[in-house]
Amino acid sequence: MTEKEYLGLVTKCNQAADAYYNEDDPIMTDYDYDMMMQKIKKYERENPDKIASQSMTQKVSNSAGKSTFEKVQHVVPMLSLEDVFNKDDIEAFVRSFPNNTAFCVEEKIDGLSMSVTYVKGNLVRAETRGDGYIGEDVTENAKHISGIPVHLPTGTRGGTIPEVLEVRCEVYLPVKDFERINGEREENGLKLYKNPRNAAAGLLRTHNVAEMKDAGLSAFAFNVQRAEFVEKDYFDIRGYANSLTSSHHLGLTCLMEWGFKVVRSSFCSSSYNSRTATMSDVVVLVHAAIDDIEKRRGKLPYWIDGAVVKLDSIKLRNTLGNTAKCPRWAKAYKYPPEERQTKILDIVLQTGRTGRITPVAVFSPVNLAGATVNRATLHNQAIIDKLGIDIGDEVIVRKAAEIIPEIVAVVKKKDKKAYKISDHVCPSCGGPLVSDDLGDSWVCKNAGCPAQLSRYVEFFASKSCMDIDGLGPALIDTFIKKRWINRVSDIYRLSSHYDELVKIDGFGVKAADKLLKNIEASKTRDIDCLIKSLGIPGVGKHIGKILARNYPDMYAIEMLSVDELMSYDGIGEISANAIRDFFANYDTLASARQLYGPGPYGVGLNAVSLSFSDNKTSAGKLDGMTFVITGTLPSMKRSEAQKAIEDFGGKVSGSVSKKTNFVLAGDNAGSKLTKAESLGIKIIDEAKFKKMIA
Repeated sequence: MTEKEYLGLVTKCNQAADAYYNEDDPIMTDYDYDMMMQKIKKYERENPDKIASQSMTQKVSNSAGKSTFEKVQHVVPMLSLEDVFNKDDIEAFVRSFPNNTAFCVEEKIDGLSMSVTYVKGNLVRAETRGDGYIGEDVTENAKHISGIPVHLPTGTRGGTIPEVLEVRCEVYLPVKDFERINGEREENGLKLYKNPRNAAAGLLRTHNVAEMKDAGLSAFAFNVQRAEFVEKDYFDIRGYANSLTSSHHLGLTCLMEWGFKVVRSSFCSSSYNSRTATMSDVVVLVHAAIDDIEKRRGKLPYWIDGAVVKLDSIKLRNTLGNTAKCPRWAKAYKYPPEERQTKILDIVLQTGRTGRITPVAVFSPVNLAGATVNRATLHNQAIIDKLGIDIGDEVIVRKAAEIIPEIVAVVKKKDKKAYKISDHVCPSCGGPLVSDDLGDSWVCKNAGCPAQLSRYVEFFASKSCMDIDGLGPALIDTFIKKRWINRVSDIYRLSSHYDELVKIDGFGVKAADKLLKNIEASKTRDIDCLIKSLGIPGVGKHIGKILARNYPDMYAIEMLSVDELMSYDGIGEISANAIRDFFANYDTLASARQLYGPGPYGVGLNAVSLSFSDNKTSAGKLDGMTFVITGTLPSMKRSEAQKAIEDFGGKVSGSVSKKTNFVLAGDNAGSKLTKAESLGIKIIDEAKFKKMIA
């Protein structure tokens, strides 16, 4: 490779890293990126005097910090792992240590790295990795991630918990939630997340906590970064101090006892064979653990991209230390992508709730990552054209990160043409399809299309909308076939079919009564739920809450102009236009008013629990003021304080900055209080806050 070619790869690699880390929008697969990095490393080994300072080998990540979150410096650097791509390298790593050395082998979760710090058992800070030395403060968001305890339990059996504890975690989005969110985004015409890691990064770094909470983010703890005890526990060998400072796998046990969700770890030691105690025993155990993870990876509910082999001994880790980029005591073995060649048998079209058409390739069944697959979504006409794919073509299929089937390339064409959606009609109703301006996406505009109705009713009844438990897809399709539901408002007339309802196979009186009770209860949902359930593209409950806090009912919201909508933080131009277009269209307005307008349906249209007040003097007491809430308040929950601030016109931020007007502080306020004091920001307690809004 020439120096010019090397520098070209460095530039391309940095562009890919920027898209991955900063834009959460990867432009190449992880495998392609890894292979490019291997070429760069090979050149640099052979030409150490020509290593470019901007090379990714010279830094932990390419995070340039474009986020609006407060930047924080890590107490313990959050380094990356050195990747290897063949088992000989793993064996060489294991054999480089004495015979009695123990290792742990763990799944390499494909998510976003984060550390969480506890002081006296209370979560005080969560920070993303960033460039390995400076990250982003995402504390408020981290409190809503499954697997991350907000408080550590007291009185546990292992002794006193550390005064200060810092834990490294990997935040991820379960595959089922990734598919659900992308399905909603695709039907709403929004840009899709490329993969679960991309989605997890975007959601963790959003200022819309409600959106993040609804997403279903989770996290695995995989390393103790530091643990500081007030008094050393010299005598209690079962105590936490001894466990955390001696052994990685014992440290994971402590974390599990304290409420963390811990990465699955296999302990590998030659001590398991007391007669031979040879190093080959450990190599065999390590390889077996890596193979076991590879066998299971296709069935895991989350993405992984390899296996991590690390030393168990904390003392030996501390002796070895780190390079500027990686720890010397661990390696990451990256699994190669599994690919199969197959033949496209058909391309079928599916109609979503908004009428958007999604093409799906059906191919001869192949086994990938332990599962048989025969379908893969093609998303839209642009993807089809890029692949140049048609029925009868031979293609390469793989599972992206061993989970979602995708077509990578066409290897043999049946003929020169590519499949065209425009040649077809709606697969559900037979109506004509209309394309967007670019001709990439096609939509069925038939308001009576059964597929659109079915998927819209399912969306309307979902937990995040009107939350009608028991009204699932199969039952919805049954009701549509019986013509009991011809529009979404007919849900509220199902009681008129009670005598026939109880006769449906597998249903009965008890199930019918429960369903109708749940339907009746949905009428009292607040209008943030109702606004989301209307299915306006890009408009969710967070926008519904903004509108509900500022307008008394749906009739007032119907009349808002684009400029009025955009005057609120959190409502952008695209969402504002979508809301205005929805209520300006006679058909969609009429459909909405069937729900909350005068008539027999009775769905609530007023902003009740969100406490709209038309008393502008009262509601505007905190207009333009930004608050940060930290610590435990004496009598109010933090959610109650936030609601009060927003009801009176203020804003609540998750981090302290020069734009912060007040910090509302309770007990165990932590680093935010310190930051506020250093910036000279006014600090108030709950009593002073209550006087401000009295």
